[in-house]
Amino acid sequence: MSTNFFTKIQDGTIRSLCVFMMIFAIGLLSEVMGQTNLIGNNPGFEVDIAEPDGKPDFYNYRHLTENCHGLETNTDNVYSQTRSALFDNDATSDACYYVARYNDSGTIRDFLNVETGEEYELSIKYKTENPKNFNNEGGMYLQLPLQSGDSIHYPVSYFLTPTYVSDNSWETIKLRGTIRGSINKITGIIYYKGKGKGWADDFSLIKIKDPLCRNGSFEMSDLSSLTEPYRWFTSNGTKKVTGFENAYLGNAAALLEYSGSDPHLRGPYDTNGNLDCISVCPGDTYKITAFGRVDTTGNLLLALQFRSDNLSLKEERRSPYYSSTAWKKMTTTTLENKDIVVPSGTSCMSYLIKYEGQDQAWVDEVAVERVNLVVNSSFETDVPNPDKPDYWWTRPMTAAYHHVETDSDNVFEGNRSALFNNTGDISADCGFYGPASTGSGVPEKMYVVEGEKYSISAWVKVASNFDGNGVRVRLAFYNNAGYMDKNDIVSTYHNAEKWNKISAEGLVPVGAKKMVYVVEYKGINKAWVDTVEVLKTDSPWYYKEASIDSLEKIPLNTVPEKLSEDNMIEAFQKFHDDMEKYYNDDKSEDDLGSWGENPMIRCSANMAMGYIHASKKISDPVFLDRARAALEWLLRKQLLDGSFNNALYPSGIAGAALIDGYREFGEYKYKSASNRICDWLKRKDASSNSNYNAFAIWALMSNYKETGEPKYLERAMYFADCMLTGQLDSGMWADEHNQYIWYHGIITRALVALVDGMPSLHSKRVVYQHALYKALNHIQRNQIYTSGQERCHPFKCVYYPDNRYYVSHIASAVSMAYKWLGMKEGLKDSIATISNGANFFMPNDLQGYSLEAVGTLLDLAYD
Repeated sequence: MSTNFFTKIQDGTIRSLCVFMMIFAIGLLSEVMGQTNLIGNNPGFEVDIAEPDGKPDFYNYRHLTENCHGLETNTDNVYSQTRSALFDNDATSDACYYVARYNDSGTIRDFLNVETGEEYELSIKYKTENPKNFNNEGGMYLQLPLQSGDSIHYPVSYFLTPTYVSDNSWETIKLRGTIRGSINKITGIIYYKGKGKGWADDFSLIKIKDPLCRNGSFEMSDLSSLTEPYRWFTSNGTKKVTGFENAYLGNAAALLEYSGSDPHLRGPYDTNGNLDCISVCPGDTYKITAFGRVDTTGNLLLALQFRSDNLSLKEERRSPYYSSTAWKKMTTTTLENKDIVVPSGTSCMSYLIKYEGQDQAWVDEVAVERVNLVVNSSFETDVPNPDKPDYWWTRPMTAAYHHVETDSDNVFEGNRSALFNNTGDISADCGFYGPASTGSGVPEKMYVVEGEKYSISAWVKVASNFDGNGVRVRLAFYNNAGYMDKNDIVSTYHNAEKWNKISAEGLVPVGAKKMVYVVEYKGINKAWVDTVEVLKTDSPWYYKEASIDSLEKIPLNTVPEKLSEDNMIEAFQKFHDDMEKYYNDDKSEDDLGSWGENPMIRCSANMAMGYIHASKKISDPVFLDRARAALEWLLRKQLLDGSFNNALYPSGIAGAALIDGYREFGEYKYKSASNRICDWLKRKDASSNSNYNAFAIWALMSNYKETGEPKYLERAMYFADCMLTGQLDSGMWADEHNQYIWYHGIITRALVALVDGMPSLHSKRVVYQHALYKALNHIQRNQIYTSGQERCHPFKCVYYPDNRYYVSHIASAVSMAYKWLGMKEGLKDSIATISNGANFFMPNDLQGYSLEAVGTLLDLAYD
């Protein structure tokens, strides 16, 4: 599951490195939070020795407002110790920010080195003055920037929270993100936007998950060898290759090349080249996944290898063979459609990737995951404390009643089970709680997201002389304040003498942040439990993994009839009539071809494309006159370096419009202008804003489709790989800004252009096709026609026709996929819904998006 999602957590979180008590309904549970704060020096903003002017050391606080930053010493505005960071902005829109992990003077940065698969949590205590001092976008928010390589240009992408305000009281903002692809450095940034004062304290960055597969993206480097994949053992012609053309995601992959015998990779290995075997418990379930492809012949396979204490190989569980020449997701779970169960007699696990063939194969994005979330689910290991199962905790007051059973008559599967045995005369409440540390000494908790669905089950039985309620299973939830009473997912008690499976399933309640699984006993004498299983069975739709190779069928409550072509023509005519009021045909020559008092590049470019598309269905010479005039205006506004305003955004839109103009009118000057834009894009770095990169892709691929110039395709793929760093498995983007559905539409449109324009046999085409399917599935999950259907992203819903203006980018993207990629059957409901929304797009759209969208829809969605 992808866990790149954020949530605001109200005040009450207890700081790291402390011991605190959690209250269960049946007793007390203590937990030690021991994570190291990785935010760097001065997390509490206490030090200003290098900058003794009231500004904290070890932060870069470049600002857009000169006097925005400071240190607060008034204890009323300090959360802990003696100081906090102060934002004091007298502007209405400028943002102020502190960037962590710098030297004492804030001039040299030392961002945290990270690895693919690691998960981090960024948090801050904050408060603000009365929210009335803020504009509509004001407040405090966090950013987790993602940097690739050692470039000073950062970030490639980022995770971002919404803005929050508090009513002059301390609250907590948290942001979680999982590292993917080529990302190798991160830090934390606190932003403050709006007018007024805000305070921040106790800045924290902790790692909450280590990947089981080390360097599964092959991006990490071993300085002793630039070609050996770091943390892997290689054999027979296996090496690391770089360049995004060779990788599924990021800038590196593993190449397995035949050199006389079958090459393979095995991991994980430590920095000294020794097998760093992963500790496992018999009965637990795992899977390994990877993306792979072969050259022309041969097969790839994945395997998990189970080993004994002396690391000798005991058993190996393999996947089927994969022989796709395009990138394909491989997994062991396809073998008999089952996950891999750790066999008895093994204590650790390694993983293997093997190529059997006489050419080449590539592998990337390898991941190993535990499927059943229970550790030591069959109670097979009890090494540190014999007779007490590892990774389970018992309440100290009843610990004497908890044991490991070795009598095979009382074991459901494997060699052991868990035993409850209250030998007293009074019924006792006992329980095994998980997850816990190895020796069961410290209880822990699992991170969860509200709305996710989990199931818990176990096999249980009781002795013939048992007296009492029996055994049940339970999932318990916690927020910042502690145990959330009355929110448990719990089964009924079972007290039969034969083995029976008991289970319960339910949703993570609103406000919950963590979860504990429990097997509970109530009674006298013996009861046994075995094979405890906790599975995540579903997620909120916006968070659930989207299909990468097909369109999901997501029925709407009401699917309207597709608007007729005549009605669409009428809708376009209305937009044209409205925009004519703003057309600058009575001003100077310099304004001809533009709209509005302050003409924008995007407006004329969009209008040109909209009129060119509409002219395919409507025979009105005015439309092409307006399109030509708009293109001529763009030519006059193009800068000497080839760009428009030296920015990706307007340059990308203009580039797409100009090449459309060349196709329509056949005049080389439009093609030449588009070439100059693309040559400028060839020299331009990618943006941290994914939709800016999308505009660049749109221009480059529009040009490449016409000219076939390889350098433009290469640059489009560069922007695409930077853009895809931020895509989640759910299909949406990690940062809150690009989760707005209109920005998501811009990105999706770029992916359509990329997939449509690339050579069909290009090795990267299927990668972008996977991203496109995910993006389109996210759109379909967002779509709603009747407001009675609740299926929306919690921050950015799209209700037709309420969100009128912002549907336009979606209309263009879906229309292009519908026509160019032949997705007519899968997108017909989307097209029908969008066509009905055409009448409701925002009139007087002086950015031109509405007219462009309706024109594109009319041209591409009506055969």
